Amino acid sequence: MQPPATSNRCKICSTPLFAFLSLGRMPIANAFLSGEDLLKPEFFYHLEAGYCPGCHMVQLLTVIPYEMYLRPDQQQKRNYLFFSSTSSHMAQHFSEFAAEITGFLKPDSLVLDVGSNDGITLQAFDRQKYRVLGIEPAHNVAEIARGKGIETLTEFFTEQLAEQIVRTKGKARAILSSNVILNIADLNAVMRCINILLEDDGIFVFEDPYLPLILQNNTYDQFYDEHIYYFTAHAIASLVQRHGMVLFDARQQEVHGGSMRFYIKRRQNISIPISPRLAELLYQEEQQGLASFDAYRTFASRADASRRELIALLRQLKSQGKRIAGYAAASKGTIVTNYCKLTPDIIEYVADSTPEKQGLYTPGMHIPVVSPEHFRSDHPDYAVVFAWNHIKEIMEKEQEYLGTGGRFIVPFPRVRII
Repeated sequence: MQPPATSNRCKICSTPLFAFLSLGRMPIANAFLSGEDLLKPEFFYHLEAGYCPGCHMVQLLTVIPYEMYLRPDQQQKRNYLFFSSTSSHMAQHFSEFAAEITGFLKPDSLVLDVGSNDGITLQAFDRQKYRVLGIEPAHNVAEIARGKGIETLTEFFTEQLAEQIVRTKGKARAILSSNVILNIADLNAVMRCINILLEDDGIFVFEDPYLPLILQNNTYDQFYDEHIYYFTAHAIASLVQRHGMVLFDARQQEVHGGSMRFYIKRRQNISIPISPRLAELLYQEEQQGLASFDAYRTFASRADASRRELIALLRQLKSQGKRIAGYAAASKGTIVTNYCKLTPDIIEYVADSTPEKQGLYTPGMHIPVVSPEHFRSDHPDYAVVFAWNHIKEIMEKEQEYLGTGGRFIVPFPRVRII
């Protein structure tokens, strides 16, 4: 296994980075522990982010190898404890994404999904009309997709794989990705793969958390090991231009607390016009000062203020004898619990609907993970929602808890009780 790599130079253009955010000592966000694991040394690293003034890309200074969170089992199969289809709202979102993309397709077009997880996006395409192919490095979630009849390659997205796909399947009309491109350390290699795979008039469309909204909403919990990059339209335009492509549109999405869907084509493809909304978005980013170090310094100070506010509220509630749980064992929750030092004497347990996480312990703080049924029968006074981006769906599920006096604490964009 490769060790973590730390550098203060941009991973895209080698310009020295301006480091602006330090969240301190942090474990792997999704590396939940068994009882046996608690007896072993746990890995920690320093979580720090920086801004590149050369290409505008915000990125982590330390890159954690995939093997540390896509953990191989005894059969050397990689396992990942996140399943996209557990959220009905996300299934609807990706169904709408697929419907939009069909407007760019022709009969028998090949649609690729990079980091396809359990097939949530590809299952929405009419497989009588279009060919679909998932690329998913985690064996356990890829197996679920194959169970739905979706052909899925259990591989990392490499140039060698791209060439193999072209030889066996032909080129792709549409290459899609959701909440994955920001996880890949070598974005120049990603773009070389796209160049190999994409038809001349094809499109590459991906969505990831949008940096201006992260800054606006104080969501420091979006910064964790898997999220190596934090995108703006300026940064993506700069990246794809290096590889003979152009950003032709960008559309904001409500998922994950605010994401952006970026649309890319080859430079010579004149059949697709540049959207007028793109110029407006670039202007808005300039107005927000995203090329200024001050914008990032301000965010760091607001993150610290948010941390202190959450700690103060929880201490006050504990002093009143209130019982507090957590809701959703999300990677974001690992950041909040470790940055705020929320130990099991503050957060008794975290309820989560993923069976694979139940019975484990959260990284770093070692809070037990239990089922939602335990949460409902136990009925703590308060629950800190770590998957705050799914708060509407969670409140719909937990009407009985709320109706009998239970209250949720939502940390972002400001700490509040609902």
